[in-house]
Amino acid sequence: MEPCIMAVFLRQPLYYLVRGDFSQNGLQFLLRSLKMIPIYRIVDAGYSGLRNNYATFAACSAGLSQNRTIMIFPRAMRGTKTPAASAKGLGRIVMGTFENFPEMDELYIVPVGVNYTYAESPCTEVMIDIGEPISQTDFRGNGRTGRRTYPPPEKAMTDRIVVIDHPEDEGLAEHLLVMDRSERLTGVFPIKSAPSAPILAEKKIADWVNVLPESEKEPLTAVCAAYFDALNENKIEDWNLVCPNRYGRGAWIRAVVGALPAWVGRIFCYPPHGACPAHPQKPG
Repeated sequence: MEPCIMAVFLRQPLYYLVRGDFSQNGLQFLLRSLKMIPIYRIVDAGYSGLRNNYATFAACSAGLSQNRTIMIFPRAMRGTKTPAASAKGLGRIVMGTFENFPEMDELYIVPVGVNYTYAESPCTEVMIDIGEPISQTDFRGNGRTGRRTYPPPEKAMTDRIVVIDHPEDEGLAEHLLVMDRSERLTGVFPIKSAPSAPILAEKKIADWVNVLPESEKEPLTAVCAAYFDALNENKIEDWNLVCPNRYGRGAWIRAVVGALPAWVGRIFCYPPHGACPAHPQKPG
């Protein structure tokens, strides 16, 4: 979803690094037409396939020398809020660009965090947090001291997303996030808004859970689990208790009118959406 979201809201054309095994199925022409550049990983192409990345890095360098914007996705795990380390390809692209095009004045890396409330549900929130650009000088470090004057991209990315340090705390964090979201329910419109309060609230909850002592965490986890079990038994949601009269006559009219286009959209989106749960823990 991230390429679609960013392409809709950004003015400049975007180019994307995508998994190399997509290009091994006769889809090279389609990928090129969609501005997709294959990147090969060991898990996709084996050690022998890694040599294909030389052409990929060269294509990225050529594109950056022409002021194109390339979107790179750090390696992460679906189904968890714990990020994995970024790949080393970013460093190779930056270094290679200035080696092949020494006349370039500057190159910037912009960390972007894309956070979802309920990623597998339709009509839910996406919170995008765009950080300060990192210049290539800051990324590469001072030539004399070898020190960076800016946090590494991994740190800049982590600061943009909701992170739960320990996977065993995800259940508690999710329960607290759900209850907080019920207090700030949003409507269908506006589709796009600028306030940063939602993402700041989610980060604050995650940070609080990360530092909560175990002596306090265990009873809170038990209380939250019992509460949501009771909600499930009664087939209601947390927001039903906060806003029992949220859906009036106007909401029902909008639901009826929008039912047909909504189902048409779900039919078109089902193939990629239906394929996601097959490998919930596969590196993306």
